[in-house]
Amino acid sequence: MVLLAWSATVGVLWRAQSAPLDWDEVEYLNAAKLGFTANYLEEGSLSPREFIQFVKAKKNGMVAALPPGYSELGDPLLERHYHPPFTCYLLSAVSSSTNEHVIRGVLLVFALALLTMLILGHAWLVGDSWSLPGAITVAVLGIWICYFVFDSITFHGSEAVWSVLTALTLSRFIALPSRSRGLALCAALALGMVTLDPGPFLVASAAVGLIVWRRERLLVRLIVGGGLVGLMVFVLWPGALLKISLVKEIAVNVYRSKVGEAFASADRGKVFRAMLPPVAAASLAVLWLLVRRRSSIAIWGPFLLVSCIYLMAVIRFLILAKYLVPVLCPLICLVGFAVDQLPRRWFKWLPVAVCLGLTLVSPGENHASEGPDFRADIEWLGTRLTDAPALVDGAHIYSFYLGARRSLTPLFLSQDESALSIREEGTYRKLEPDEVRGKQFVVQSLRKVFLGGSAEKTLFGNCVRVTRPTLTFYDCR
Repeated sequence: MVLLAWSATVGVLWRAQSAPLDWDEVEYLNAAKLGFTANYLEEGSLSPREFIQFVKAKKNGMVAALPPGYSELGDPLLERHYHPPFTCYLLSAVSSSTNEHVIRGVLLVFALALLTMLILGHAWLVGDSWSLPGAITVAVLGIWICYFVFDSITFHGSEAVWSVLTALTLSRFIALPSRSRGLALCAALALGMVTLDPGPFLVASAAVGLIVWRRERLLVRLIVGGGLVGLMVFVLWPGALLKISLVKEIAVNVYRSKVGEAFASADRGKVFRAMLPPVAAASLAVLWLLVRRRSSIAIWGPFLLVSCIYLMAVIRFLILAKYLVPVLCPLICLVGFAVDQLPRRWFKWLPVAVCLGLTLVSPGENHASEGPDFRADIEWLGTRLTDAPALVDGAHIYSFYLGARRSLTPLFLSQDESALSIREEGTYRKLEPDEVRGKQFVVQSLRKVFLGGSAEKTLFGNCVRVTRPTLTFYDCR
């Protein structure tokens, strides 16, 4: 079953992983290009004292003075979007490549690991009552999840591996505590901490699980387990302490949750609809288990607990459906378990058919449909850019594909696309109309509000404008 699931996953991912790298992917790759050591020790990141001074200046509305020699492009934590470094450790091995298959091939490791964890989690739950329909249901949903999340470089798919492993090892430890099972649980928690920001919520779910289902020697287990997790995190990521990167993550996420316009206007209904197959199957499975298997909730309950507590961590930030993947993956194990509890063998095949149908009609989010147009526009842009200064929306993406042939300055759009800005000394400064003369500009075609709006006319009304499928080019010389 595992080998068949692996083969199917590689097959469905192969074409999707050939698409051009997008905005976040290139920045993650740039972080990996800084090297394993830079990500491991957070070399180039602000020191604790420098970061505190920076925060105080921002809080007081002052221009924050950055230390001499500091470069945002050389800060691995900033390039990773304040995520932990584990995925970039692996990406650093292929960061010199320009082949999308090679770069995204790292993700296949996590995709295959996730499928393995889902199948093992289901096998642990069902024990001797294992059935083929239950296993197939888990495999179908697992392959769909892998296609959904591992088509691009993302930290959420790799975090899903640890969320399932946390649920599995917690369930096994609650069923029969032992030193080896405790160490496995601590390792899963530590890996979750060094992979994505909500890792502390995995630790919280393990603590709650022990409080609810294993109270004997509780204080000792919490103290020893917490100490082991902390030690493992330091070994895997010393920069978390040396450069207080964990504190920086928390501070940035709190700031984003308070002022982030994108989070406030997020369409969470759309996010859940994009994840329809696992959401629908998991909801029905949990209801069925609460009726059918409530007496054994200490065994399957940890899977539900991990998902619920993790959901608390990400619900405020749900602007993309991929953020839900670590929430839903433990529940996929419960879907297979619920199928195995159905009363008649022929009836067990109905969920298989329903899940298969849902996965076939639920494509999730976009899978890079503009690949050929983008590549053609990159080639065209390489012939049009001159020695004049070039300010580009998504400059790092174009720089990745154009290489050292052109020096591009990043151009940033406001959240409502009403203004263009450039970033200087850690601060955004609005681009003024009198600054465009003698320069060239590029704005991506996805900026529907800006293109054709008043801001575009004000800034570039006197420039030569060329519209391409994926970009708009302005020559203001």
